[in-house]
Amino acid sequence: MSNPPTVFRPPWPLVSGFALLLVAVIATAWISLEQQRTSLAVRTALLTENELNRVSTLVTDAETGQRGY
Repeated sequence: MSNPPTVFRPPWPLVSGFALLLVAVIATAWISLEQQRTSLAVRTALLTENELNRVSTLVTDAETGQRGY
């Protein structure tokens, strides 16, 4: 009985596929972190803007009350 010849296939396509998958996973994680950072910055800016509007309203109300109209 003869054994069929073993065919050696270079591992480069498999290695390249895993490398591409690794790059995609790292890129996805990095984008997710950037989105979280951006979301936090936007949230902070909105809270600051709301507080400034509240202070402006209080000052306007105080001024109006002082003048009596």
